Amino acid sequence: QSLGHHIANDAIRDRIFPEYDKLKKENRLDFEPSPYDVALIGDYNIGGDAWASRMLLEEMGLRVVAQWSGDGT
Repeated sequence: QSLGHHIANDAIRDRIFPEYDKLKKENRLDFEPSPYDVALIGDYNIGGDAWASRMLLEEMGLRVVAQWSGDGT
């Protein structure tokens, strides 16, 4: 399980972040980022925890731009 988390985190770091940086540099982002953007990564969503976490973050004024949970495929 721990190794799976490391592999997933490394994939995001190595593939997603560089693509974002490239699009940002080329001024080709599909959305306007803000300093209040967050991404929920790796929540198991046991009993809907991911949904509750998202609601709390949004109530705090943060914008959840991505949510990858353990109950997804």
